[in-house]
Amino acid sequence: VLFRSNQGMVLDAFKKSVADRKETMRQPAEVVRADEEGLLHVLLSDIEGRVALVTELEKIEILQRIAMRRIFQAVLAVHAGGLPLTYDAVNSRLEDADQNLLAATLLSPDADKHDFTLEYGMQCVDSLRRSDDLRQRQEMKTRIKEAERTGNLAEALRLAGELQKSERRPGRSG
Repeated sequence: VLFRSNQGMVLDAFKKSVADRKETMRQPAEVVRADEEGLLHVLLSDIEGRVALVTELEKIEILQRIAMRRIFQAVLAVHAGGLPLTYDAVNSRLEDADQNLLAATLLSPDADKHDFTLEYGMQCVDSLRRSDDLRQRQEMKTRIKEAERTGNLAEALRLAGELQKSERRPGRSG
C-alpha cells in the first residue's frame, strides 16, 4: 500500500519534471553553411560589383530553407528599397536572434581565413545554386516514386522526362 501511494507521487513528479524540461528545451541551432557565411561577408563589404550578387540571390529558391534566410531576405529588402547595402541597414530589419546570428557571423574568427572577393561571392552563389538544383532533382525523384507507387505511370514518365531535361541543362551538376 505504501508503494502504490509513493508510485503515484513519483509518477506525478516525473510528469512535472518532463513538462518543466520541455519548457526549457530549445530548438537546436540551424547549421550555417560556409557559402552562406562567405556570401554574407561579400555582400556587406565594400567590394565593387557586389550588388550583382543580390540579383543572383533573387533567383535561388533554397534561400527560403537555409539558416540565414531571414538575413538574406533583409539584404534583398534593403536592396529593393534602394538603400545602401550596409550592416546597419540589414541589422535594423532583423529580430534579436537574427541580429545575433549576423553579428556572430561577421565577427567570427574564421572570417580572417578567407579573402572575401567578388569572385569568392560568385562561388558562394554558385554553391547555393548547385544545392538548389540538387534539392529540386531530389524532390522530382520523390514525386516520380510517388506517381509510380500510386500507379500513375503517365505522370511518372512525364516527370522522368522533366528530370532528364533538367539534368542536361548547361550549368547543372548531375
